[in-house]
This record gives sequence, structure tokens and C-alpha cells, in this order.
Amino acid sequence: MKLTSPTVGPIVGHTTSSEARLWFRGRFEGTKPKGYRRCFGAVRWREQGKDWSGRKVGKMSPNFDMTGVFPLLKLKPATFYEYQAGWFLVDSDLDNVQHSEFNWDQLPVWRFKTPAETATAGHSVVVGSCRYLLKLFGGEIFDDRGDKTFHSILVQHRTRPIDALLMVGDQIYADDLNFISPDRKLDQFLERYQEVFSQDHVRRLMSEVPTYMILDDHEIEDNWPNKATNKDMATLYPHAIHAYQIYQCSHSPVFELDKNIADTVLDHR
Repeated sequence: MKLTSPTVGPIVGHTTSSEARLWFRGRFEGTKPKGYRRCFGAVRWREQGKDWSGRKVGKMSPNFDMTGVFPLLKLKPATFYEYQAGWFLVDSDLDNVQHSEFNWDQLPVWRFKTPAETATAGHSVVVGSCRYLLKLFGGEIFDDRGDKTFHSILVQHRTRPIDALLMVGDQIYADDLNFISPDRKLDQFLERYQEVFSQDHVRRLMSEVPTYMILDDHEIEDNWPNKATNKDMATLYPHAIHAYQIYQCSHSPVFELDKNIADTVLDHR
């Protein structure tokens, strides 16, 4: 079975001394008249330098923009782990592909480190917000210079490892210049996240460092909800929040993890 590298991600989400959550996106492929091919994700992991010891296969749901959250379990504290992640399209169900053989040798190998078990252990944390990426008029005006910030963090990470990345708001600017061509529909919000999280340096950083996110106003619109109308509450807000849940919230500790499955249908407690 041929695996393809994630279209967005991978993101190492909430990570403890014994488990981690791995998020990434596959791809939607429609079929006539209104169907679609099933998309599954596959991951495997190991202690750095050892044999591959864990593996999971799970569905990537179109309700969650073809993304999945995969729990990596029974990890050791303060340990480097390597992992691979990919997706594939089939016309059968999960039971028929669960034990398929994959072309792992064609995928990149990423790595991350679990935190120490003791609360007194020192940690290095990077905190930031306002990840601006200007995109107007269908991409005719495009400015991605903000990704250079993450390059400098990566350089630091190579010499002084970072234990966690806290992204504390405005991961996207759905309202470019506050009034020109703001995102209003779900597919626009999803496309915005896809572009922002696919920038080279932030993508690499989130694939190596456990990342935690929370939204601010620009994930919806500037100074939300100061200018919100009843229509905005009924249409704009649900679209923005659904995209936020997929791309920022799903791999966070907000959701209770069902350790017997691997997908984005997580239970909130």
C-alpha cells in the first residue's frame, strides 16, 4: 500500500511523559455522482535508534477536512522518539486495510522528545502569537515573510532544544487588512489554515516540538464579536470555530483521548 506524506502537518500536539498526539491531513478525492474515496492515515514510531515498536491506522474524515489525530502510547519520559506518517485512498473499510504493508521507506522520519516525569525538571518553552500571512485577491497579493520567525526558532532548537511551543492566538488572519476579502465560509477558513500551517519553517517546527494553540479574534474577525451581527453568529462563527476545532483544538488536551482508536472523533469531557 502506497503512503503519501501529509498534505498539512504532521503536528506533534499534546505530549506527556507517556503519550503524544500526532495530527496530520490527507486529501479528499470525490467520486461520481456525490461520493468520495475513503482516506486513511497510518503512523509508526520508535525510540530513537531502536526498532519500530508502535503502529496505528485510522480514518481521515471529510467532516474534519480529511485530518486525523493519532495517539502514540506507552512512551518513556525524557526520551527521543522517531515517527513516520502518511495517508492513502482506498475503496474498502478500515478492517480490510488495518494490516496492510506500507512503503515506509518512501516517507520522511520526524522526531520529538517526551517531557521528564518530574515537575521540577527544567523546560524551555517558546511563546508567541499573531502569525500573519497576507493573502488577497485569490493569492495575487501574497506575503509569507512571517515564516522567517519560525526559522530562527528552529535554529535555536538545533542547539538548545525546545520542549514546547505555545501559540497563544491569531494563528491565522481570516480578515486580511480588516476589511478586504475576509473569510466567511468554511472552505475559506480551511484553506487559510492549510496555507498557514504548510509554510516550510512552521511546519518543520510543529513536527518536532509539542505544540499547543488557542484562538484569539483574528481566527474569526478583528475585535470579534464587537461588530458581530445576528447573521454572523449564525454563519460566520460556526464556520470559523469548526475550522479552529479541526486545526488547533483537536490535538490539544481539551479532548479526552480514546486510546483504542485513532481518529478525530474525540470526546469532550
